[in-house]
Amino acid sequence: MGILLVLLITLSIIATILLFQILKQLKSSNQHQQTLINGVDKIQADSARSMSRLEDYLSAIAEHFGKDAHDHRKQRNLDTRLYALLKEGSKGEAVKQYQDISGKGLKESEKYIDELERKIKNKSYSGDTLV
Repeated sequence: MGILLVLLITLSIIATILLFQILKQLKSSNQHQQTLINGVDKIQADSARSMSRLEDYLSAIAEHFGKDAHDHRKQRNLDTRLYALLKEGSKGEAVKQYQDISGKGLKESEKYIDELERKIKNKSYSGDTLV
């Protein structure tokens, strides 16, 4: 009976040591995950700041050359929406939206959408941005 008790205590001590080792590794793993998450968050924040600065520079350049940066941004946003519609296969809806927003006629709107579609097919439209 005494040997059995010693054996149980020994196994209990070994199990406790193993449990502490596992917990230590989990804590270390969580710290590594948190470090990675913090790194990704920093990269995203830096990218957002860089994009904001780039937009400011582009606006200043556009204003310097007499172009309205706001109109350019509106056109880019419109092109992004039209691109999404073309990607969904809704060419008719893209023509209608361009016609409504631009105030152009049906022929001009179809021509604009055809040109945008051509740019997409020729891969001069990457993601949702004209190249």
